[in-house]
Order: sequence, then structure tokens, then C-alpha cells
Amino acid sequence: MPTPPRYDSPQIQRQGTPNVRVTQSAPVEAFGGGRVAEGVSRPLNQIAQDTFQIAQKEKAKADDVAVQDAYTRTVQMKNTLFFDPKNGAVTKGGKDAFGVIDEYGTQYDKEADEIENSLTNEDQRQKYRVIRARQKADFDNDLNKHVYSQAKRYEDETFKSTLSTSRDDAILHYNDPTKIQESVELQKAVIIDYAQKNNMPPEWVKQAITESNSKTHSEIINRMLANGDDPGAEKHFKEHKDQIGGEYSADIEKNLEEGSMRGNSQRAADTIVAKHNDMGSALKAAKDIENPKLRDETERRIKDHFQTMKAAENDRKDAIFDSVSRKIETTKSRDSIPPAQWNAMDLQQRNAIDNRIKQLKEGVPPVTDRKTYLELTDMVENDRKKFLNTNLMLYTSNLSDSDFKKFADMQADAKKGGGQKIDGFMSDQQVVNGVLKQMKISKNSDSADKFRKMLDTRVIQYEKDTGKKADNDVLRKLSNELAIQGITDKGLLWDTKKYSFQLNADESFEDIVVPESDRAEIESELRKRGKPVTEQSVKSLYIRGNSGQ
Repeated sequence: MPTPPRYDSPQIQRQGTPNVRVTQSAPVEAFGGGRVAEGVSRPLNQIAQDTFQIAQKEKAKADDVAVQDAYTRTVQMKNTLFFDPKNGAVTKGGKDAFGVIDEYGTQYDKEADEIENSLTNEDQRQKYRVIRARQKADFDNDLNKHVYSQAKRYEDETFKSTLSTSRDDAILHYNDPTKIQESVELQKAVIIDYAQKNNMPPEWVKQAITESNSKTHSEIINRMLANGDDPGAEKHFKEHKDQIGGEYSADIEKNLEEGSMRGNSQRAADTIVAKHNDMGSALKAAKDIENPKLRDETERRIKDHFQTMKAAENDRKDAIFDSVSRKIETTKSRDSIPPAQWNAMDLQQRNAIDNRIKQLKEGVPPVTDRKTYLELTDMVENDRKKFLNTNLMLYTSNLSDSDFKKFADMQADAKKGGGQKIDGFMSDQQVVNGVLKQMKISKNSDSADKFRKMLDTRVIQYEKDTGKKADNDVLRKLSNELAIQGITDKGLLWDTKKYSFQLNADESFEDIVVPESDRAEIESELRKRGKPVTEQSVKSLYIRGNSGQ
């Protein structure tokens, strides 16, 4: 009977495994070699090569950027070292420039080292060294140029300073011929040495020696003239004329003529006033002088002498008068005045004292006299100098206390250099009318209208230029400028004269007219300053005075 299959019994019969054939020689491609390997390695090599090239390019870019930055820093450093306005090489001038090559060259190397050391690889550093060397060459070239220019400047300054010092030494010893000659010889030697060092031509040497000698002798002569030694100045000029250039000789001869006239007239005037106690007899004695110019100058000095003496005497009288005036305010009596003081005062002062004593005794306050008030007002408006020199104590009995105080305050303020109180007292129109009056021009005339219009234009321009309002001093200065008189046409029989404000656009002065009332004062001022009294110097000071300079 058949046996039924069981669940737990084997379903497939066991059978032996057949033998498998194995090829002993497999192709290389089977192991990734041969053509297969060739196909795979080719793209891998290309990728590696491309990657390497990309890395090299990126490195080159990074190196270039680093080197460019180093270049920029180097140029900035170089320019700072040379051009910095506080500490750069350009600030080293004259002899101080001699050490800049070592000082700034060392600083350049130090800072360039720091820049080079900040680079990250040798390729960058090699490229930077080329840049650094080129920039250093440029920097050294700039330093050398600067040193050369400053050395030349220092040499020129030393040359000029040596000549000037030697010349000053000769002037200080102008009465010592030996010292003067030493100075001249030293200057000559310095000029020759400078010429040899700088390859100057012989013509330059000759001209430089003549110029140096001319300046030395010219200033020595001027010093002698300024000290009143006109005979010594003339002698020095004659002895050294051959060393002085033509242009200098002409000026010296002119100065000698003026200096001799000044010295001769001064000696003549001193001799005359020593023998005569009054100006009349002294001027009469001066008429014996034959030289017209010498006579005029001597007479002028005589007048100046007696005017000075008179001014000193007036000052003495005013001092006595002031002392007496203060005394009687308390004593109210002439008996308190010493006879010597009474006799020293003039008639006007004595009358003023008597009138004031009478008022004090009567106990009646003074009342302003209209005539006195107008007289003082006219002084304030038209002659400030006279007002400042007027002793107001003369008018105590003719002015009320308030009016006296008003004029006294104005005078005191002006003497201190103020003038504001006088300006408050005067109106602009009074200033203008005062100048018109001096020119003898009617204030209602066409000329006066033209003057005012031109003055208004100048005032507007002044206020525009300065941003300030024109006060009375400015108004007076501008008016005086327009009131300068000059000659526009010199004729055979007479000259055509005009005031400045009357000039047409195409006209100018051929000469200036100095009023005689101003001439004596100007000449006296020039003499006080030790300046030569010439027609030109008088006119120059007159113009400056009218311009408020």
C-alpha cells in the first residue's frame, strides 16, 4: 500500500549537486582594469588636474590682492614720510634737511619690513620686494632733491646773512675807517668764495662786489647824516665814490645836499638865536645869508625855535593860571595869589581871575555868554587842535557850570584819545560845513552839492567794506581826502588848481598844494622824527595826515 506524504517529511528528494565549470583565465576588465579602468581614470585625472589649476589661480588671485594692498600701503607710507605737513621730510628746511636721507630712509625700511612681514607666503614677499625696491628708489630720489634744494637755500641764506652782518658791523663803527675797510674786504672775499662754489661768471662777481660796496658806504653815509655829521658824510663819499654804483651815487648826492642844508642851517640858526632874544632881530640877522635855500631853511629854524620857546612859556603860564584858579575857588581873594604868580600871567588870565573872584564873592552862579559859547563851539567844529590846546579855565566866568562841564568833558575825553563826546556834540552836517568853509565854498553852492554827493558815495562804500557805521572821525577823514588841493595844469602865467572832489575822471594832480597854515607844523613834525625836510616829504606827510594815516 502506498505511503501517504507527511507534512513533516522532506518534500524534495535529496540529489547530488552537479559540477560547475569555472574559467581559470578571466579578462582584466572584469576586475576594473583594461579598457574599463582606462575609461574611469581618465575623467578622474582631469578632475584632479582642473582642481589643482583652480586652486593655483585662486592662490594667485589672493597673492595679487595681498601684494596690491601692500603696494598701496607702501605708497601711502612713502608719501606720508615725505609730505606730511607736521613731521614729513618737507618740513625740514635749511641745515635741518641735511639728515633727512638717513632719518627718513631708515624709517622707510622699518615700515616696509613691517608690511613685508605681514604677507602670508614667500610668493607674495618676492613680488613685494620688487615693488618695495622701486618705491625706495623713488623715495631716495625725492629726498636727494629736497636735500639739494635746501642745501642751496641754506648756502644762499648764509651768504646773504654774512654780507648783512658784516655791513651792519661797518655801520655801527662808521667812525672807524679800519673797521669799515675790514668789512668791505670780508664781503669781497665772501662773494668770491660763493662765486667759485657756484660757478658764477666774472661779470656776476664784479656786479655783486659793487652792489655790496655801494650798500655799505651808502648806509654809512646815511647814518652820518642822521647823526648830524654832514661834513663827515661828504668826506666819506669823496673818499669812496669810486666804489659806489651810479644809482647809489645819485641818491647819496641828493641826501648829502639835503643833509648839508639841514646841518648848515641848524648851525647858522643856533649861532643867531644865541645872540638874539627875540624872533624879529634873529630873522633880521638871517637876511645876511647869501645862499637863498640856506637862508630860507635858517629862517624856518629860527621861527621854529621861538615858537617852541613861546609854547613852553605858554605851558608855564597855563600851569600857574590853573594853580591860581584852583586856589581862588576857596580863598575868593586876589590877596592869596603870590605876586610872582600874578605877574607871570597874561592880561586875559588876570581878567579871568578877577571876574571869577567877583562872581564868587557875589555868590551869583555864572551865566553862559553867547559869544563865548559860539567861539568854543566853532573851535570844536572847525579847529579841534586849537580847542584841545585852549585853557578852559579862562572861560569859567563866561560859562554856566553845566556848559563849562560839557566843554571840559569833551576836551578831557579827546585828549585821552577818545573823541566820542565831541562826536556826540557835532552833527555830520557840521563836519561837512566845516570842511566846505575851509575850502571857502558856500554850503548852498553847486560845488557843495557835488562834494556832498561824492562824500555820500564814499561813506556808503566805507560802511559796505567795514560793516561799521561811519562816525565823525571817519566822516572828517573822508571829507579831508576830498578837500586835498592840487595843480592839474601848470601854465606860463598861472596854474589851474582844483580840489580832489572836483577832478574829472581823466584828470589827476601834477602837484599837491600844501596850505601854508599846515606847512610849518608838518616841517616841525618831520624834524622831530629825524626825517629830511624836503618838499616831497612835506607833501607826503600832508597827504597822509589828510587821509587819517
